[in-house]
Amino acid sequence: MVTPTGNGRGGVEAVIVVGDGQSPCYASWSLGWARGLSAVNPLVGHAMKESRLPAEILAKGSLRGGEYAWRVEDIPAVIDASREAGLVNIGGQLQFRGPEFTCECYWVEVDTYKGVPSDLPFKIRVDRTAEAASGAFEALSREVDLLAEGRNAFPNVLGSYDDEALRDLMWFVWYVSSE
Repeated sequence: MVTPTGNGRGGVEAVIVVGDGQSPCYASWSLGWARGLSAVNPLVGHAMKESRLPAEILAKGSLRGGEYAWRVEDIPAVIDASREAGLVNIGGQLQFRGPEFTCECYWVEVDTYKGVPSDLPFKIRVDRTAEAASGAFEALSREVDLLAEGRNAFPNVLGSYDDEALRDLMWFVWYVSSE
């Protein structure tokens, strides 16, 4: 099933749902449009803020669909590097990324915007979102069985993978913002 949806960035995202149509496991392509008749590449600029992170952090990441994701064990370093680069840590969600699918556990998330006021001076927001992100991610990692979340949510796609193989597919998308 292909469904066009708004992507919140002024464009349209075509979502292909895998399986029974109820699962948020999808492959997607964003289609951004500038004013007038010219099409723009939706990937240009979307991950530009993350590109301010150190090369060694970016090298550990995976860029797909204009979103950077990192292994779960790398997220604390991403949070610290974002703070050091003067970036606000927004948060992110758990994903399982295979060669032909992305299964997003959008409910397994860190969202610093829920607890850090957006009207604070930017430099203070950089520090507070890093603190909030670190605490929330540590709690999430300790309290949630991430492999079970993916396996239970997407049994048709992920159910046949053993723990080691499923761990290889597990990523955490992480978003940052600049002033």
